[in-house]
Amino acid sequence: MSAAAPRKILPRISFSTFTPLGDTGGVEFPFDTFQIFQSFTKMQGKHSLKFGVDLRQQRESQTNFGYSNGTFVFGNSWTNGPFDNSAGAPIGQDLAALLLGLPTSGQYDLNAARTNKNYYYAFFLQDDFRLRPNLTLNLGLRLEGETPTSERYNRTINGFDNSTANPISAKALAAYTANPIPEFQ
Repeated sequence: MSAAAPRKILPRISFSTFTPLGDTGGVEFPFDTFQIFQSFTKMQGKHSLKFGVDLRQQRESQTNFGYSNGTFVFGNSWTNGPFDNSAGAPIGQDLAALLLGLPTSGQYDLNAARTNKNYYYAFFLQDDFRLRPNLTLNLGLRLEGETPTSERYNRTINGFDNSTANPISAKALAAYTANPIPEFQ
C-alpha cells in the first residue's frame, strides 16, 4: 500500500478513547507564472516609439493526498469480553485491538491531481510625440487577451453535450419495461 502512496507519512491511527496518531498527507496548491516580457524603444526625431510584448502562462495545481498511507480505526469490536455479547472494559479495548492488529475500519485514498492553465498576451505600441518643448502627445495602442482556463492534460470536461443520446439508455429502458419495479410506478 505505501509503495503506491505519493507522500510517505505515518498512517492515521484512530481510537475510540485515545487521541489519534498520524495525519493526512495534506494538500498542495502550487501556482506558477511563466512570463516573457520584452520592450523596445526607438528614438527618431521628435518621436519616441516604444513597443513590446507580454506573454504569460499561468498554472494553478492541486494535489489532495488525503489518507494516501491509509487510516485505521481501532474500537472494541474485536476485544469484548469472553463472549460476543459481553460488555467491553471501559478503557483500553481499542489499544488492545491495535496490539492484535485488528482494525474495525479503514480507508486508503489515491486521489488524482489537477493542473489548470491559461494564457495571457499583450502587445503594445506607444508614440511620445514632442510637438514643442512644453507640449508632448502620448499616443498608444494596446491589445491584450486571455484564454479560457483548461486542464493542462485534458482530464476535465468542458462544454458537456446534453443533446447526445446516452448509449445505454435504450437497453436500460427495455430492461426496465420487461421487468418493472412496482414501487417506482
